[in-house]
Amino acid sequence: MPLIALRNVLRWLPALTAAGLLLSTLGCVAPDRTDHSPDDEVDDSGGGAPFGDDDDLPPPPILGDDDDVAGDDDDIAGDDDDVAGDDDDTAGDDDDIAGDDDTSGAEGEGDIRLMDGSTPNEGRVEIFHAGQWGTVCDDSWGAEEALVVCMQLGFTVFEPTAVGSAGFGMGEDPIWLDNLNCSGQETSLADCPHNGWGEHNCGHSEDAGVVCE
Repeated sequence: MPLIALRNVLRWLPALTAAGLLLSTLGCVAPDRTDHSPDDEVDDSGGGAPFGDDDDLPPPPILGDDDDVAGDDDDIAGDDDDVAGDDDDTAGDDDDIAGDDDTSGAEGEGDIRLMDGSTPNEGRVEIFHAGQWGTVCDDSWGAEEALVVCMQLGFTVFEPTAVGSAGFGMGEDPIWLDNLNCSGQETSLADCPHNGWGEHNCGHSEDAGVVCE
């Protein structure tokens, strides 16, 4: 190095050293960061958030879907109500069927029925009077009386048979009619001449019956 240049450096060296110390004191010179550990570094790209941007978070649940599910549950409950309603209708149908079989209270004064026969067109004759079923005595019981009974019941008959002496078994009290004297033209057994309701000298061993054929 030329002597003149060396002299100039030595001349300005104290001044340069003093300026460097001043700048370091004022913080104008950036400290050396090469020795810092990675833990000391701060990521200032996202505001210091440790888990990334908020845009990366999963969306909140949509409450409207729960409402739809609740609505579906209501629909299912409604279907159950419909099923229950159908069950109620079925029960009503069963009641109607039971009502068809129940003939209590449907009897009318002077109605007749055949009991204890092996077929619907035969049996012991019973007549309804004063709210109670009773039997008919076989005194003077014949073809004319049997014809009236069969016609009243709606049978088409050619040779009805009168049956006496409890031929279809003995009934129960009361014995309503005795000594009937039908002409065969009556539309009801109660229209035939007789002793009067409940007037008789019979026992149930004389209960009358018919075969309509």
